Amino acid sequence: MFRGGGIENKEATSTNTEQNKSSEKLTEKQTKKLDKQQKIRVNDEIINKAIEAVEGAAISFGYVGSEESMLSTGRAEGIDFPEGFEGIPASAFLKRSPATVLYSLFVDSNGVVNFHGNSSAKMRIGAGDIFGSDQEFIKINGVVGQRSIDPKFHGSKVGYVTKKGKYLPITGGETISTDVSGEEKVGFGTTAIMKTESYERKDKDGTVIDTLYGEAAYQAQFLDEVGDVEEYEKLDWEEKVQKSDEKALNAKVDLSRLSGGNEKMGRTIGRILAHKDEYLYIQAETGVPWMLVAAIHTRESSNKFNTYLHNGELLGKPTTLVPKGIFFEKGQWKEAAVDAIQRIKSSNNEFSSLNPNSSLGEMALFAESYNGLGYRNRDLPSPYVYSGTDRYTKGKYVADGVFDGSVVDQQLGVMPIILALRGYE
Repeated sequence: MFRGGGIENKEATSTNTEQNKSSEKLTEKQTKKLDKQQKIRVNDEIINKAIEAVEGAAISFGYVGSEESMLSTGRAEGIDFPEGFEGIPASAFLKRSPATVLYSLFVDSNGVVNFHGNSSAKMRIGAGDIFGSDQEFIKINGVVGQRSIDPKFHGSKVGYVTKKGKYLPITGGETISTDVSGEEKVGFGTTAIMKTESYERKDKDGTVIDTLYGEAAYQAQFLDEVGDVEEYEKLDWEEKVQKSDEKALNAKVDLSRLSGGNEKMGRTIGRILAHKDEYLYIQAETGVPWMLVAAIHTRESSNKFNTYLHNGELLGKPTTLVPKGIFFEKGQWKEAAVDAIQRIKSSNNEFSSLNPNSSLGEMALFAESYNGLGYRNRDLPSPYVYSGTDRYTKGKYVADGVFDGSVVDQQLGVMPIILALRGYE
């Protein structure tokens, strides 16, 4: 009897404990949801206050000549934006009407772009967002651009491009004008917007909310991509590593898109193993896995030891590519390589924990930062990391700031090299 009663009480206690834990988890989930909703409300309130500030200063008056009449002279200078404006995510702005809100917030009365300290807006909001679809041509710093969506150059982002298809970015300080003459429009042709494109907007459960077409489809897709990137940026280091591990651990080597892919891989592995001691030296000095160092060396200069690991330029003279102004003598590959690795480690405290036993995900994150986050800002896998795997299909920056969505990177990425080296080891 006693034992039976004791067992029943233990089971009841265990059940209550599990229910309490479940309740705590649910409460935590609800709390996070409420916090997110509150943040959205706060952001909206700050944006509304900023709009009110702009509108409140929108009209100033002055006498014209000797007449006793007044005319509007445009928005006043020195508008005070509300506290917290600099912390609003770009996605919150992009949900507003581009023609009526973004222009008034980010372009002053002289046509000069000013993001008012908001780095997210500076990075992700372009001229295509602050003008409506009816504005076909504009000038940015005197350069004429036509409204365009050409995935070959800038993915799903609506923007303005030159006759040669160069995207015209705005980062603050540029002067924008809509005064474009007919002569200046010659040579552009028809508006380069793909009218037949469609995009399904979905809720978090994957249910289709609606289907958009043409420019609206691209704008909705770009907004979702920006939102995804911003959500990722909020994650802590452990969460980022977990996501990166999931992606890297499930990646499979696929050399079918690379010309002579199998031969490239064979030659690359041969070169790396022949110089394993050099890479082990860098590992000992920096803590970064030798396989990762070797893979980065492959990307930067095909494992040439007379070059800077920073960017592939020749040793013996200052670098002219990013990072510029680095100098090491000929024969100082090791010293230069240590400097290159340490620069990336010091640029992000999260990389201080990198060690010879780091996971694939950690190495992928390091390699991505080494090359730059341009692809992540487009919500695309970096070919620097994943070219030569089933994670990457196409899209490449063919020059600084010039993205071509149709180009397939023909170099081996960091990840397939590491996976192949692991197989050899």
